[in-house]
Order: sequence, then C-alpha cells, then structure tokens
Amino acid sequence: MRCLQVELNGALLWRVGIDQALMYSLLLGMSADGEVLADIYASGMYEILDGRKAHAHWGDFHPIKKDDRLVVTLVESEHPTPPTEIAMAEDLQRQEAQMLQDDGDDPAEDSQVHTAPHRQGVQLHCAVNGQHQAIARMGNGENRIQCSLLWNRWHPDRCRVHVHSFGEAGLPESDWLRVDLATNDSIEFLTTTV
Repeated sequence: MRCLQVELNGALLWRVGIDQALMYSLLLGMSADGEVLADIYASGMYEILDGRKAHAHWGDFHPIKKDDRLVVTLVESEHPTPPTEIAMAEDLQRQEAQMLQDDGDDPAEDSQVHTAPHRQGVQLHCAVNGQHQAIARMGNGENRIQCSLLWNRWHPDRCRVHVHSFGEAGLPESDWLRVDLATNDSIEFLTTTV
C-alpha cells in the first residue's frame, strides 16, 4: 500500500497508511505567535466493508522545534504505523455540528486573553530529493506558514505538496511551493528562525 513516511531528525515518526485508503493528509504549520514553533498532524480517510467511510488519525499535533528536520517520503509499504484513533465519518459530522452549536456559549471564555511568544523571522526551508526549492517566510501581516501534503487513491503515484504563508482573512497570501512527489520522492523541511 502507498504510505506517507514521516521522519523527524532521522527517526521514524509515522508511516501513515491504512488498507482501503481513500486519502491521506499531512499538515505542517508554523506560527509566529503559537505555543510551539511548529506542529505536524496526520489523518486519512478509508472505506470499510459496508461502503461507509471512516477517518484515521495518527496522534495529536506533534510539536516541531527550531532546527528540527522533517522528511516526508511517498513509499510503498506493508508495514504502516497503526492509527491512534479511528472515527466513523457520520460521527465526526455530528460532533462538528455540536461544536458549532456550542460555539460562543461561554462569554467568559471568549473574554480570556491568551498570551504566547511572538517569534520574528520564522522560516521553513524546503528541499525535494535533496534539491533546495524554497525558503518560506512570513510577509507583512502574515502570521502562519502552512504546508499541506495530500495523497489520494485516484492518483496513487503522486502526493501533492503546497507551502504558503498567510495572515488575517481577506489579506493576500504568499505561495512558496507547489510540487507533486512521485513514489519514493521525498520532501525535506527545516524549521528555523532568524
């Protein structure tokens, strides 16, 4: 089966994969003002026997520190990392609807002020198969760099990668990298600040 192999500083973090997979999604986010410099999250969707869909998750958001090196490779493997959580798609839809209904019910919670460190010069260095591609930086008004990787079974021999930075809704965003990884291709990320 196709898997997204994720290595952090040379050690296997996850080999994201599951039988009957429809898609896998990996999200790497960097923030100028978050509790951690960056984090990564992996999820997927697959079909179960009766044709229904289920969501798989490989842990919560995993923190990434300054100078951490993350490598993601599209591989063929029969040894995926088991997901830490599986939920039926219709159950997730009910939970999301409940969360939207409950949102804003506690005005005291909305008035709390959360403070987090603000980082200047957050950068994400990107290389494909060892070749430098881009250094994503936050521009004026931007406070987040995001990289998304998406694999789906309708195009099993490629994984789409998009790196961009953005800020408040309605403001322009910066597009840093769009690339397709083929099987056995890898993308490497290095998180830095200047």
